[in-house]
Amino acid sequence: MHTTVMRPIVVPQTHNTLQSTSVRSLRPRAPKVAERWHTRRISVSCSHDSPQGCAEADQSSRSSRRSILSSAAVASALLNASSDAKALGPSLSQRIEERKLKNSVFNVPPKEMRYPEWMAGTWDVTSHFKGYSFPSRVPKGNIVKNVNIPGFQKLSLIYLPDVGKTPTQYQKRFSEADGHVVEDRAFNIRSVVEGYLGDGLIDQVEYNRNEPNRCTVAFKKLATLNAERIELFTNSRETDTRKSDNAFYAAECLRQVSLGYSKEFGVARMLVCDYQNAWTFIPVPGDPDTITGELLTAGYLQSSEPDYFDALTDPVVMFSHTLTMKRA
Repeated sequence: MHTTVMRPIVVPQTHNTLQSTSVRSLRPRAPKVAERWHTRRISVSCSHDSPQGCAEADQSSRSSRRSILSSAAVASALLNASSDAKALGPSLSQRIEERKLKNSVFNVPPKEMRYPEWMAGTWDVTSHFKGYSFPSRVPKGNIVKNVNIPGFQKLSLIYLPDVGKTPTQYQKRFSEADGHVVEDRAFNIRSVVEGYLGDGLIDQVEYNRNEPNRCTVAFKKLATLNAERIELFTNSRETDTRKSDNAFYAAECLRQVSLGYSKEFGVARMLVCDYQNAWTFIPVPGDPDTITGELLTAGYLQSSEPDYFDALTDPVVMFSHTLTMKRA
C-alpha cells in the first residue's frame, strides 16, 4: 500500500548545470519497490562544467566478434521483450493509473500524436504540483545528490521548466490538420516555458510536422544559463481511451539535449535527459469547455550513471501535476 510522506527533499545548490563534453550521438542507447509520494516543492539548481572522459581498450578480433554477437543477442532480447510487453502487458491507462511507467528501449520512429476532436482549440491551463516519488531500487541518497536527473535543474524538462513552481498558468493549443487533431508543438512549448519562467526567453521554436520526432528550442542570448539551445527527440508515442468517461491518455518518451555556453573552445556544455510525459485528459460531462487531468513525468538514468543497473528502464523519480483546462 502506497503512503504519502511529508518529508523535505534538498537538492544541492552548488552543483553545475551542464556537463562539459564533446557532442556525440544525441539519440538514446539501450537500457519494485513501494512508492512514497512527497508533496514538498523540489529546489532546482544551477551550475557549470563537470568534464567527463572516456577510454577504449583494444580487443582481439576474436573477442571483438564475440562482443558484437553478444550485444546483438542482448539487443534482440530487449526488443522482443519490449514488443511483447506492449502487445500483452497492461494498457497505457492502467500503467498511468498504477504509476508503472518504463523507458522505451528500441522503437520504430513514431508517428505524430493524434488527439480526440473534443480537444481541438486553445485552452487556458492551470497546473498544480501534486508531489513526487522515488519508485526505483536506487538509494534515495544517491538520487537527491545527482543534479543530472531530469527535473532537478531548471529547463531540464521542457514541458516542466521549473518542476515545483505552483500554481502555473499557460496555454495549450490543438489544431485540426489533414483531418486529424494534432498538437501545436511550437506554440505549446513557447507557452509553457513563458508560463513557468516568464516572457522573453525564447528566440525561436523550430518544429516541422513532416519530421514530428524532433524539435529545436533556441533561447535568446544569455537569457538563461541553463541552456542556449535544446534539442528534443521523441522516441515513442502511445495513446489510449477509457470508454467509461471518454478519458484520453497520451504518453511520449523523450530525449532532451540541453546545450549551453562553454569556456572551452570547440567543447559544448551538454546535459542529456531521458524522460516520459504521460497525460490524462478527462472531459467534464455537460461542459465541453472544461477538461481536467494530470501530467505524470517519469525521469530515467543515463546508461553512464553509476546507479543505472539498479534502475535500467524504471524511473528513478516521478513528478505529478494536476491540470485544469478551460477553453480560451
